[in-house]
Amino acid sequence: MGPGTPRERTQSRLPVAVLVGILPVAVLVAILIPARFPLDVVMVPVQVLLLGILLYQLALNAFGIQTVATPPAVPPRSRFAVLVPAHNEAAVIPHLIASLRAQAYPAALFKIFVVADNCTDETATVARVAGAEVFERHAVGQGGKGRALDWLLTRVWETGELFDAVTVFDADNLVSPTFLRTMDGHLQRGDQVIQAYLGTKNPDDSWMTRAICIEYVYMNRFFQRPRHTLGLGTALGGTGMCIAVPLLQRLGWRCESLTEDLEFQIRAILAGARATLSWEAIVYDEKPLSFVAALRQRLRWMQGFSSVAYRYLARLLFRAVQSADPVAWDAALYVGTPIWNGLGFILGLSAVLNLFMPFYSFVGPRWLSYVLSVPFLVLPYVGLRLEGLPPRFYFSLSTQLGRSLLAVCSPVLGLMGLFTFRTRRWVKTEHTRSLTIEEATRQYSELLRPAARVEDLRPVEVALEERWGPERSHKTREPVSSR
Repeated sequence: MGPGTPRERTQSRLPVAVLVGILPVAVLVAILIPARFPLDVVMVPVQVLLLGILLYQLALNAFGIQTVATPPAVPPRSRFAVLVPAHNEAAVIPHLIASLRAQAYPAALFKIFVVADNCTDETATVARVAGAEVFERHAVGQGGKGRALDWLLTRVWETGELFDAVTVFDADNLVSPTFLRTMDGHLQRGDQVIQAYLGTKNPDDSWMTRAICIEYVYMNRFFQRPRHTLGLGTALGGTGMCIAVPLLQRLGWRCESLTEDLEFQIRAILAGARATLSWEAIVYDEKPLSFVAALRQRLRWMQGFSSVAYRYLARLLFRAVQSADPVAWDAALYVGTPIWNGLGFILGLSAVLNLFMPFYSFVGPRWLSYVLSVPFLVLPYVGLRLEGLPPRFYFSLSTQLGRSLLAVCSPVLGLMGLFTFRTRRWVKTEHTRSLTIEEATRQYSELLRPAARVEDLRPVEVALEERWGPERSHKTREPVSSR
């Protein structure tokens, strides 16, 4: 999809104008305000820049309350190639394939392909038994999700079968029954890149999964949803992605960074296509149980972000200026996350030192930083309540400890990513939570407040009835919702 309707383009320029306007303001502040300290010429513009980025996100948050339109129900038409890259995932991949085969969508219109990438366990065998077509890849030293997907796509094209779109899932995922039907609706209305709602497969397993679950609720509600509403495009999440085959064949995959999803997202934007959000299509993703595993995963993300930023940030900014494209402006801000995190770390450390030995001027009163931090403390709770999750997720001391540790480490990881961006070694996150889709959705049904259960159950009930008939669906179904 292109840059959106005239109304979307007008709306999207409003928050983007905040960011763009900050850049010359930062320069003017550095020039016009008398410097009290020699370092003010650097530190003052940096403060203004980071303040502008913060205000930009706050402006976007206001659009997180609006509803997301669901594509109208249409007869199924699109044919899907369902791609699953897997490395030693024998413990979890059967349940993903089972949830895919239970889709409320004609079985003749989708096919599941698995690449068993450098596996040393029974991943290939159990995936075949579960009903997928499996290709085994043996390329020592050339592992990684991006390379595995590129290799798998070549095998899929070689089969000669025709598909309208590909969807990508991680092997540890579980998929809601209406996923493909919802994606088909998006494709039939012209969307070319679609990102599903990313739920948490194991939200209550540990203090860390609860902290990450809160993060994802915030991201879905106040990061993804506003950008979708404003026509800015949403971020691809690495799983639950759907890409139209004509766009994929025009661009090719060729994504070998540690964040292959981000890389393809940026290449699509540079080609004039933006991702859209599907709020009704849900993917349950397994989150790390421990703090160390979460840090290792996030360092990989920041290394991938940094690699993509070095390659594409200048091109995004050029497109943003040349075409007055708000989607490119927003993507440039997103890709620059390690840079802003690194600057934030340096600024935070400097601010502490500045309290005891002043060497630069603060922009604005010192209480301003406390006031601006309030929304980011309150909005995750608002998101939880809007999604129907219980307050204990937010008020648990261990959960807040996890959130605080992740927040403190984020700037450090951003800075580390900037200096280790050439890393291509994929550090696998271990997945051990073997759940069926029924068990995963039961966790959510037990967490959701009663008022939310009835509302969220109906779409799944309809989907199961369409596939299996009313009698069997009532015996089989479990409430499904991550909202």
